Amino acid sequence: MIRTRNTEEQIVRKLKTGEQLIAQVKTIVDVCRVNEVAQQIYHRWRKHYGGMQTEEARCSVSAVQQLTKGCEVVMVRVSPPTHRPHTPCIPTQMPG
Repeated sequence: MIRTRNTEEQIVRKLKTGEQLIAQVKTIVDVCRVNEVAQQIYHRWRKHYGGMQTEEARCSVSAVQQLTKGCEVVMVRVSPPTHRPHTPCIPTQMPG
């Protein structure tokens, strides 16, 4: 089976399809077969995205993208300890 990543909108859509199938007295195995996902993945999605609407998923993705958009990581040199010959670099965020 080819491994693909689903967007949050696709996940919510698949969960809604699963809810409709369960309402039609289908099993979780049938739901996973229709959605082409493993049972473990389906249960993880239900735990994380359960009850979420497609619009809410879209908003959460854009909020995360906006928060991470301006972040830059800079490597700062730290003075070396006396017992080590190299200088480690520690990542920090730029101010502002």
